[in-house]
Amino acid sequence: MKSVSMVLLGLTLLAAGVVSAQPVDVPPTWGGDFWDRPRLTSSWWGLRDELGKKGVVFDVDVLLSPQGVLTGGKDTGWDFWGNADYTLNIDTGKLGLWPGGFFKFYADTSFGDSVAPRTGAIVPVNTWLLLPKPNDPTTALMSATFTQFLSPKFGLIAGKIFTFDGFAGEFAGDIRQQFMNTALAIPMAAALVPISAYGGGAVVVPWEGAVFSLMAIDPSGTPTNNDISEAFDDGVTLLASGKVTIKPFGLLGHQLVGGM
Repeated sequence: MKSVSMVLLGLTLLAAGVVSAQPVDVPPTWGGDFWDRPRLTSSWWGLRDELGKKGVVFDVDVLLSPQGVLTGGKDTGWDFWGNADYTLNIDTGKLGLWPGGFFKFYADTSFGDSVAPRTGAIVPVNTWLLLPKPNDPTTALMSATFTQFLSPKFGLIAGKIFTFDGFAGEFAGDIRQQFMNTALAIPMAAALVPISAYGGGAVVVPWEGAVFSLMAIDPSGTPTNNDISEAFDDGVTLLASGKVTIKPFGLLGHQLVGGM
């Protein structure tokens, strides 16, 4: 299971989504008192706990972003932007179907007014302003992927892929829990990579802590376009990466090389 966990971790390098030996960590119970429970809405009278044991986890998260320009920029003033995320993870092994299979579905709804036109900044001050459509409130399917592990050292993935999840690290790259500014979320050269696109790929883990992966995606994919018949009409974008985990003085770190 530890090797499988490393395989799944490697998929994040090519935007397959942040996953582990199961799609998400499932606690013994989603319940508990208000301040300590893992989720605000608790265990749904035990239903959520039962679903988690069977490998089915559904989450809704809402992020509210009031932001303003105090001085400088193109204009001063405040705006209010929000994003609602809907995520469904399914583990086919726990569900009693077949081992090594994982489904992930992720959609996002944005609402409000973007502060980006006020800032005049080339790099967005809030990465969420790009989702699902830059500075334009809408709803879109960001990710719909199927991952299948053929061995503890080799896995395949295909579907509609949310590429931003490919840059999450220990200190930056996770827009849900770390920095909002896009310069700290992704390398700016990665702006050439579509936010969400159809594609597929493979990952290899030759030894523990080392992950190498290769993926082909539609270079013109967008979150709002779900027409798979249009995928790869404009060619293909190849993404390759290698990641090695290091622990100098017992402190966790990563060395990553990627290209497109």
